[in-house]
Amino acid sequence: MAAVMAILFFAFVALAIWARLGDNRTKLRRCSRCWYDMGSVSGLRCPECGRTARTEAQLHRSKPRTRWVWASCVGLVLIAGWGLVRLPKGGWASVMPRPVVAAALALAAPGPAPASQAGGIALPTPTAAFRSSASRWERLVWRRQVSEALQVWTDAVLAKETALTDEEIATLAPLALQAHELYQSTGATLGVDAWAGRGTHDRLRRLRERGDISPAHRMRIEWALAELQYPGAGYGHRPDFARFPDALIVQALQAANVEARRFGVRAFGQRAHEVVNDRTLPFPAGWSEMKALAASDPDPTLRQQAQSLVEYVQVFLPQP
Repeated sequence: MAAVMAILFFAFVALAIWARLGDNRTKLRRCSRCWYDMGSVSGLRCPECGRTARTEAQLHRSKPRTRWVWASCVGLVLIAGWGLVRLPKGGWASVMPRPVVAAALALAAPGPAPASQAGGIALPTPTAAFRSSASRWERLVWRRQVSEALQVWTDAVLAKETALTDEEIATLAPLALQAHELYQSTGATLGVDAWAGRGTHDRLRRLRERGDISPAHRMRIEWALAELQYPGAGYGHRPDFARFPDALIVQALQAANVEARRFGVRAFGQRAHEVVNDRTLPFPAGWSEMKALAASDPDPTLRQQAQSLVEYVQVFLPQP
């Protein structure tokens, strides 16, 4: 029924546009108020109703099909009334076709709150109340806002095409964690509303498929895409799945900056978890660096995290 009403809605809109455009008989000279034929009348004043046109062009307007305009308006009002009575819990976005909802998102969806610079570099903040809203529109806005925030993350990583430096890794590490958590917060990848938040993900996938990318640029793309994944097994069927590059993990674990090392420990842990779930994968890169951090890292919190991961690997994985 909703599909039928959507078809009728667009039919009435088309009818309204056709009726408003009128008969297109612009070659005739007519009064734009009463449509009296002024072909044999000189001047701009209508002898029938007394209206004086401002310009000659006003006498050559097309005549709207007024009855059809009103008929289409009545039809649209009836459909709107049906929608208000039968509107499902998810709101109007639950009954409208996806192209209409997508256009509404592009034109009217509010963006995420700008990032506060007080605490350093950060991603924009999506509206938290929209995440679990009963309204499908607000849930779609949430996904779009997340995609916009992830676009900021992607732009930051791909700002250069050269090799990543330790300073860049340290600067990008907090953004990477935010991007990772935001992506996971959008729900299951195969959800019916996932299309509203995949713009950034799809952009990275298309970049990855290009053949004219340097190894340094490809590493940046892989890192950006690796943060937009869900933890766990079962990735074999996904052509867009990315893992942290081995060279990036080793470089981060060896960095002098604690933020870079903290990222390296997180990346190593995610790789170790993947290998535990899929023993056909190679042993995680950076094992010797991880053991060195677990033994003597100057940051006690990071040292404890490294020790826990080393113990996890020793229990569940055969040593290389």
